[in-house]
Amino acid sequence: MKKSSQDEQVTPLTRREVLAGGGALTLATLVPALTSAAPVATPGPLSNEEVFGWVEDLYGLGRRDRYGYRMPGTKSDHEAAHYLADKLRQFGLSDVRLEPVPIAVAFPDRWSLRLRAGGHAEELPCSFVRYCRYTPEEGVSAEMVYVGKGAPADFDRVDVRGKIVVVDMLVGGIMPTEGPTYFTYDPDDTIKLEDGKAKWPPINHDSSFQAAVARGAVGWIGIVEIIGDDTNQYLHWFVRYELPALTISSRDGRRLRELLSKERAEVTITVTGTRGQGTSYNVYGFIPGKRSEEYIVVKTHHDGWATNEASGSAVTLGVARNFATSGEKPERTLMFFFRASHFGVGWSMGRTPSDPPVEETTALFGLKPGWEKFQSLAARLMPRTVAANNIEMVGRQYHLSGDVWHPTALPAVRYWGVTGPQGGANPILLNAVRTAIGSHRLRRSIVSNFFIGDGMDYPRNGIPFVNFISHNIFQFSNKDTPETVMKEDLAAAVAAFVDIVRAEDAAAAAQLQPAGMVPIKFY
Repeated sequence: MKKSSQDEQVTPLTRREVLAGGGALTLATLVPALTSAAPVATPGPLSNEEVFGWVEDLYGLGRRDRYGYRMPGTKSDHEAAHYLADKLRQFGLSDVRLEPVPIAVAFPDRWSLRLRAGGHAEELPCSFVRYCRYTPEEGVSAEMVYVGKGAPADFDRVDVRGKIVVVDMLVGGIMPTEGPTYFTYDPDDTIKLEDGKAKWPPINHDSSFQAAVARGAVGWIGIVEIIGDDTNQYLHWFVRYELPALTISSRDGRRLRELLSKERAEVTITVTGTRGQGTSYNVYGFIPGKRSEEYIVVKTHHDGWATNEASGSAVTLGVARNFATSGEKPERTLMFFFRASHFGVGWSMGRTPSDPPVEETTALFGLKPGWEKFQSLAARLMPRTVAANNIEMVGRQYHLSGDVWHPTALPAVRYWGVTGPQGGANPILLNAVRTAIGSHRLRRSIVSNFFIGDGMDYPRNGIPFVNFISHNIFQFSNKDTPETVMKEDLAAAVAAFVDIVRAEDAAAAAQLQPAGMVPIKFY
């Protein structure tokens, strides 16, 4: 791994297509011997407390690490993978394995923002932006200019060449319900009470960054309006390396906007660290079925914080434990898959259309030849996958009062995506999801063809798919603590997906196929 204080200028990213799959795949070549682990005693009913304990364990690993969360490639990321694998073995799953995934890593070791105006200097609290360009040790100093939301018209009003731009990071005013809504379960009629700011994803951060690059700016500062209060972190978005970048809180952003409206100000931004090739791990465990050449996948990702994504990992563990200890033998082999590097630059499934060019990433991070040829076991098994399920974020609702978010007794709105034929969802999948939601009282659920999250490789490749995700106002920051998880509904979420998987397993493969897919919007 190399130390860098100044990255080379690189060209903007382009899209590149792949996710290979297919060929003559057999169980023997992909999952040799599929031997059962030692049997375990059947435990009692799964409780919210037990599932929440797994959330706390995973969160604690990251909390003790340098960055306060399980950043891909870090010690806590590796510890989480081993923790999950150990749990799967304890439950009695077969052929539990860790699959090394080559990833690009960038580990900042110092970041700061020093403001100078009117003869006064001060340090503003800030956070690094993942994978941004590093500065020299002394930082980059320049005049600051405020460009509002960073729209083209905002940039037209001010010359940013040689300056550091300040941008409001805002959401676009949408809730993720695009496309037809198939079913809503809201018995208490509370979805309408959702706060207007509790939406995602932000729409202007990447475009404003690229506009700053194109117009000759030397740095970028984002005001994290998307989260609110005093949070200055937004540790999900990956910039394209051209500029050093930091984020500040909404509170400090208000001060900065007011200052810039009155007088000229200069700032020094500093981001230094190491970058290079690292490793994360996909985690797998199997429950052999009667038809060993067909698979049903239950997946999530394992890096992150508490709600995002210890909660999805914990629910996936719960589904695995249920099937492993129930004594039933499924028709198809069940694969439990905890994907690596959701929050990193890597190809944990294999190459996809949204990945940056191999040559650019290889040169920037000094990666080893051949790293880009990695293809996961999950990707190689896609031609044998009959259905897939992705579980993310069992979050609690927060209500905005002033500029502070307060927890409520309600879950965050749950968004379910179900693939299906033109004009509607697949009837078997939709019925399974509707029944599971009602049976286990998963309030505030909306079922549609909206998809967001970690499992998009499956519907993109025509595989019948159920997606679950909810919002977490503090996601992508270290305020995503166990208190943001809707603890009261963890066991219900496990039970719901057990029912959904059973319904998928009982159906003929052809009955699940999303022939003539509804046009799907992915984020």
